[in-house]
Amino acid sequence: MSSEAYFTLLLSDSYLPGCLALVEALRGTGTTKPVVVLALDQLAPESLAALESAFDSVVPVSVINNPAPRNLISLGRPDLALSFTKLALWSMTEYDRIVYLDADVLPLTNLDNLFSVPGVLAAAPDAGWPDIFNSGVMVLTPSKADFDGLYATAESTESFDGGDQGLLNTYFADKWTRLSFMYNVTPSAGYQYMPAYVHFASQIKAVHFTGLPKPWQLNRPSGPTSTGQYDDLLTKWWAAYDASAPPEPESSGPDLADQIGAMSVQQWDPAVSEPPKSTSGEALGLPSVSYTNEWDKPYSPETDTKFVPPEL
Repeated sequence: MSSEAYFTLLLSDSYLPGCLALVEALRGTGTTKPVVVLALDQLAPESLAALESAFDSVVPVSVINNPAPRNLISLGRPDLALSFTKLALWSMTEYDRIVYLDADVLPLTNLDNLFSVPGVLAAAPDAGWPDIFNSGVMVLTPSKADFDGLYATAESTESFDGGDQGLLNTYFADKWTRLSFMYNVTPSAGYQYMPAYVHFASQIKAVHFTGLPKPWQLNRPSGPTSTGQYDDLLTKWWAAYDASAPPEPESSGPDLADQIGAMSVQQWDPAVSEPPKSTSGEALGLPSVSYTNEWDKPYSPETDTKFVPPEL
């Protein structure tokens, strides 16, 4: 009997809100497939408890280290230093077929048809370089041979982007099946081909909130704004997240997304990520004082002596 499942990956407590919204959105599409999360064995107990409640299965995994993460600096994403752990998907050989979704992906429609897509790996083109695929949404067949091959490639060849996506594109360069971009639309508040988005909006299958900040690091949109359609997608993400958690008493304090954000500040690792943006700290109690350089002050002929250069 064929065994198929959706998978995601949680490497950091700060991405827990994304996982919870993802599993809720998947269930909301009416899927009958189990939803599994690969969870790093170093997560906080509270995060693991939340995963156990939300997912059909939680599979603990250990970090697969990136031996050469230097290219992540040129990508501007040092926080992806642990992303090689995604290779553990190919070791899940008890499953015949896996549809993998990053924790910052939001399904908008039922994706069960992806399980029948042929090929050893299927993915959508990357918006930044369409000749390669984006590894945030993938259809794959677990294989020990491919797991060993990927592991060997990671040790012998430096990923061109420093992360899992560069490595996977090197290994599967001529083997991947192209999915429609509709399965992995990567919107951005800074750049978006708006006419195409408006034209194809009703056909989008899943959106992928790549880069930073993530939806749970932004406020819920309260109404129409200058970012337009992007805020529509944020609203849908927040709806999925809010549905994933039971109602809390009015006096319960900040919700889970806010608590996780605070946790990520406390557990910041300068080796793998940029300094977090904090709203608290000792420096906030200091007075705000500004100083003017002498050379920035306007010249006054009544009080200032005019500079006379020395004779040569």
